[in-house]
Amino acid sequence: MLSKKIRLPAAMLMLVAIGLLGETAPTLGQDEGPEVGRFKTADGLKLAYQWYAGGKAQKSDCVLFVHNYGSDMTKGPWAALALSLQKQNYSVLSFDLRGHGKNTDNAAMDKPDEFCKKENAFNRHAGSGMNPKAIKEIKQTKFLPAYYPYLVNDLLGARRFLDEKNDASQCNSGRIFIIAEQSICPMVMLWIATEHKRFGVGPGTRGAFDEVEKYAAGNDIAGVIFLSWAGPPGPGGASALAVAARIMREKEVYSETVLVGDQIKKKIAMAFIYGKDDKGSAFEARNWFTKFGIPAAKTDDSELRKYIREVAGAEKLTGIKLLDILEKPKDKDEKVSALESQIISFFKKTREKDLSGINWKKRNPDNWDPVTIPLDMWGLAK
Repeated sequence: MLSKKIRLPAAMLMLVAIGLLGETAPTLGQDEGPEVGRFKTADGLKLAYQWYAGGKAQKSDCVLFVHNYGSDMTKGPWAALALSLQKQNYSVLSFDLRGHGKNTDNAAMDKPDEFCKKENAFNRHAGSGMNPKAIKEIKQTKFLPAYYPYLVNDLLGARRFLDEKNDASQCNSGRIFIIAEQSICPMVMLWIATEHKRFGVGPGTRGAFDEVEKYAAGNDIAGVIFLSWAGPPGPGGASALAVAARIMREKEVYSETVLVGDQIKKKIAMAFIYGKDDKGSAFEARNWFTKFGIPAAKTDDSELRKYIREVAGAEKLTGIKLLDILEKPKDKDEKVSALESQIISFFKKTREKDLSGINWKKRNPDNWDPVTIPLDMWGLAK
């Protein structure tokens, strides 16, 4: 329970903690391949991941990959991109969402009782009975549309994992970049909004909540790349965006004046990237530019760090597969991914602006009691 010394709004109290520490393999060097394992979520799951530790320890900023709804971390050149970013000294986390990839059978079940308990009633939309003794699998093909927004809790678990790695001096979770593709993009935008309602640094001692630093977790998100944000969002995508819109109209945690939406607009760099003939993604990119107050036909806003990029020659490619478009730079003998070069440039230029994120500090995630995101507080019924 929280100490009585801290006096915070109920919405804030319910967001003070995130997923559980993962089951990790021994740390590997950059030349030995990724670390693999499973990290835990607050509602009783274990999600498969690959971790590529950067070469600068506490100075290695984080990159979080979020694959398309209905896909997994092995479909497309995610691993190749992770290795390229690792060589640039970024620490990269790639993982399978619940019900996807390696997270479909009972290996993904950490605590069935936790998954089925009353407080996690949203899991009834996962398409399986809420009997902990009978659950043997969780598959995306059985998910109801209402379940889509609740995958946000997987990102909470991933964030917890990054904070654990931060405190193990393998990365700096104070500066996080995200790459998301296609129909998962609405859920990622929802998560970004909820991070602005959550504490970013835990107390130094468990239970000593009067020690909590007044710092919103959303301020650690430096930049986001949306690859082919599909015109029609995935099942439940509209609900995720509706909840995100409500949160954006609220004040950021600890602030009496700053709105979540204003923080996202002014502090988080965003690039909307898609193939030339992808009209749906072009519409979504323009739609967000309009929401951010960027004039029509403009594709760059250096002050807000918002960009629209159309990839030439990628008429039939979407999402992470946009990396398959190659180019031959003047200073190199071999062709390289045109998009990969843009991604690295985007990260470096965002880092130079230094408007979001902070240098390394201890996060103390073990001193929080993990909870799921209470989306019902923003009008999404369980």
